[in-house]
Formats: sequence, structure tokens, C-alpha cells
Amino acid sequence: QGLSVAAATQARDEAARIADALLFSRATGHDDPFVAVHIVAAGESLNAIARKYQHTEELLASINKLVDPNRIMVGARLKVIRGPFYAFIDKTAHRMDIFVGDVLVRSFRVGLGTNGGTPTGTWVVQDKLRNPEWTDPNTSRHYLADDPDNPIGERWIGLNGVEGECVGRLGFGIHGTVDPASIGENLSMGCVRLLPQDVAFVANLLVCNNSR
Repeated sequence: QGLSVAAATQARDEAARIADALLFSRATGHDDPFVAVHIVAAGESLNAIARKYQHTEELLASINKLVDPNRIMVGARLKVIRGPFYAFIDKTAHRMDIFVGDVLVRSFRVGLGTNGGTPTGTWVVQDKLRNPEWTDPNTSRHYLADDPDNPIGERWIGLNGVEGECVGRLGFGIHGTVDPASIGENLSMGCVRLLPQDVAFVANLLVCNNSR
């Protein structure tokens, strides 16, 4: 708050650099409120461990550089992050900020709905899909999974409105795009658009029924 646009951008870039070094790496430190070491017990799966700490198994596999996430050794030491992560969208700035606790860890440019069509309020992540099929409600054209022309890209993060203007609004989500020029603009039907690499990163952070 109170920074110039240039200074705020610099601060966000530095927050991302610090998060890469301390959070999204294998590094662990003493008295870090967001990071812990988990010793794998007999019968534990990566998914169960991720749920315990309120983040995704994709993130857990990534920060621990696991070659085969389906095979973890009893007694192995895994770095875990105490989640959940959540997203805040500034519609005026076309920006999504990602936080864990009250700490900013990433910022992304987003595309939003035409004529202010992205409802405000508090949303909860409802579901996540890879390579989703999609039917354009305006043209009725149906796009199959892995179709390179699919306007919503390869990731879908479905949202459920729980507070504010978004309550009861259906069909909204965060997704990729095949039109990079739409990022930073108001061109969608109301959903939040991200570049493909950005939506993949966000999808690996947000947890269904938990992240907001």
C-alpha cells in the first residue's frame, strides 16, 4: 500500500524471487512458519500428505524433485508447505496475487470479462480439470480435450461463489487461453484467463474446497 506502480511491481518481483528460493525449492530453514519436514510413515501416500498440509500433491512432488510420485519410501524426509494458498484478483490492474498466509508469493497478469462481466466476491475452488472439453455457449461449437483451438486451454479451475456478487453465479472459473493478447484485457465471457504456464502453476497451488 502506498507504493508507486513501479515500486509495487519491483516488490512483487522480489517477493516471487524470495518464494522461489525459500518456498518452491528444496530449501528448509529454522523457525519458518510456512515450511516443515514430514517423515513418511508406513501406508502414507503423497496425496494424503499433501491434504494434511493443505496443498496439492503436484506441488509436493515438485518441491521435493520426486522422480516417481507414486513411490515414496517409508522414513523419507519431505519438505512440505503449510497451506492453503489463495488468490486475490485486482480487476482494475488485471492482476492475480497469490498468497500463503499473509505472504505474497506470486503475481500474474489476467484477462477478465467484457463490460465488467467477472463477478466480484469470495469464491472457493470447486474442481480442477486437465485438458477439459468445452462447448462455446454462444456458437454451440464443442471442443474436445487436447484440441489446440480450445479457447480455455489445458487447465480449468472451477469456482463456487460463497460471498458477495458471485453467490449463485454458475460456470465461472480460472483457465488458460489460446489468445495471449487477451491477457490484461476485458475480453472473456466472465472467467479469469491466464497464460498457459501461469494457469498450470496456479492449478498446482490451489486446493479444491479449501483455496479461495
